[in-house]
Amino acid sequence: MLHCFLPECSRGFYGSGCSKTCHRCHVYSCDRFNGTCKFGCTTGYTGPQCSQECPKGTFGRDCIEKCSATCRDAACNRFNGSCTHGCVTGYTGPQCQEKCAMGKYGDGCKESCPSRCHDGICRHTDGTCINGCHPGFRGAHCADACYKHTYGQGCNKNCSQTCLDQLCHHADGNCTKGCVPGYQGVHCESKCDKHKFGSGCNQTCSANCLNQTCNHITGRCRNGCVPGYEGRRCNSTCSNYKYGYRCRNKCSDFCVAKECHYITGECNKYCMPGYDGKRCDRQCQHPYYGSGCMHLCSQHCVNRMCDPIYGVCTEGCLSGYRRPLCTLECPPHAYGAECANECSHNCYNQTCHHVNGSCLEGCILGYTGSHCSRIVQSGKQSQLDMFYILSGALAANIVILILCVMCCRHIRSPKTQPPKLLAEQAFAMGTVEHAEESARLMSDQTNGGLRLTGNTHFNGSTTDIRYEEEIIYMNVGDNDIIIPDSIPVDELQVYIQNKRNFEGGFGAEYKKLSQNNEATCEAANRPENKAKNRYKNIVAYDHSRVVLEKNKDSDSDYINANYIDGYSRPRKYIASQGPTSAIIVDFWRMLWQVNCNKLVMLTNLVETGKTKCEKYWPDKEQKQYGDIKARCNVFSSKE
Repeated sequence: MLHCFLPECSRGFYGSGCSKTCHRCHVYSCDRFNGTCKFGCTTGYTGPQCSQECPKGTFGRDCIEKCSATCRDAACNRFNGSCTHGCVTGYTGPQCQEKCAMGKYGDGCKESCPSRCHDGICRHTDGTCINGCHPGFRGAHCADACYKHTYGQGCNKNCSQTCLDQLCHHADGNCTKGCVPGYQGVHCESKCDKHKFGSGCNQTCSANCLNQTCNHITGRCRNGCVPGYEGRRCNSTCSNYKYGYRCRNKCSDFCVAKECHYITGECNKYCMPGYDGKRCDRQCQHPYYGSGCMHLCSQHCVNRMCDPIYGVCTEGCLSGYRRPLCTLECPPHAYGAECANECSHNCYNQTCHHVNGSCLEGCILGYTGSHCSRIVQSGKQSQLDMFYILSGALAANIVILILCVMCCRHIRSPKTQPPKLLAEQAFAMGTVEHAEESARLMSDQTNGGLRLTGNTHFNGSTTDIRYEEEIIYMNVGDNDIIIPDSIPVDELQVYIQNKRNFEGGFGAEYKKLSQNNEATCEAANRPENKAKNRYKNIVAYDHSRVVLEKNKDSDSDYINANYIDGYSRPRKYIASQGPTSAIIVDFWRMLWQVNCNKLVMLTNLVETGKTKCEKYWPDKEQKQYGDIKARCNVFSSKE
């Protein structure tokens, strides 16, 4: 057998003639025959002869190293493993093995973390804030503000319920629209300060609140009101005639119009007759009565005791005086207690002293003594003769005087006959005496067929003042007509029927009313007020006239209207003239002032061609009367 021995190839060569190189083999060591690398390949190659480049995703000696997973597309340099297509998001470095530096993220770590990330830290890949957001923001990148009604770190706090509309700043929770009424502070967490309430706490509790403390929200006084005020906020003075603490006290019924000061209860005007004191809560003390308790009970009242309102003697009259006021003496022919005793028929003209019954004008013929109760004895015949002579002379003088009077009356009023009251009429009407007060006020004079009282004088001239229609209204009647001051209820129907049927009934009584003023009328007769009276002799008395309140300096307090007492109710009614064009505004002022809710008109607007009253009401439209607007809500008419 023939053996051929080839020479050894130099390192790095193999094959026939050692013409082939194996430089990709590690340390250039390979089989000299087939070139197989004995110690593996150099970096970046693989295969038996290290003739193949590393496949994708590998690198290094024998391509046993894997490209970094953070290399984009898993592509890297086969020699050193550096990522040839760059890094995936969030990584950097040659082999993309380094995360983005703090505060950076994204491709090439070029993006900065969102500014609202807490501590400025975010996920290196997508920028998600790892530690949450700054207070007031939400979302992965903290780009959105907190939801409505929430705020703070993580938006996990609710806006205060005392924020207006429960809206607050998303970061710090400060109420953005302010607070609901009654609260204050940036978070509206505090109630209003003492004495304050409402929106913004800029309203002050009413000074009329007790201790000036009120609910911080509504302003309602917590402890009630100071005396004289009422309402939730104590802004209203006591109403409905009340006064004092919580308006629990009632104004005295004896204050005029029941009006009193809302705090003290003192009557605003004055007291009704029979009462005095600042609150009109004291009845007149004995022996006083009437308005202001300024009138003295009659000295002829028993024990000088009388009704505190009207002055009627409550225990009766002293002997010789008659009820009700005991100011008038017994009528003629009567005397003694209750005027129950009849003067002796033996008294001349049957007249006697009203107290003891002694005959004032002497005795009739044949009687003597203070009460003419003793018969004259025969030894006194001469005295009787003298009496006859004197009596005859006196009778003759009386006859002459009567004839003179009759002649004078006939000459002055030949066609006028004085009214007469027939006996049967007088019986039907009763024989009750005149009311004492009327009798006291009247001092009668006779002027033809006209009955005059007081100091009234007529000179025939009525043109000194121009009044509407220039008419004087007066009553002409017989003062001898008797007007009763009280009628028993069971006799009332018969009494009215008689008054209707007889000539001397209601018409005669009307004429009996006094035709002239019985009290002062100074306000009515002032020059500036005269034009406000429809008739010159029908004017308002000073003591009972309605005094208007003045709203402006130009206002007058006068209107031709007087209060009238009702039964046991002083000043219950008002009587007024039919308004003229000059006083319609004043007329509405009066209605408003006295709170009148019923109005009775006792005349037509025009009667017998003459205006009796101006139309003072609107039809259906609203109409202005001074400061008052009136509107007719309902209108009905009956034929």
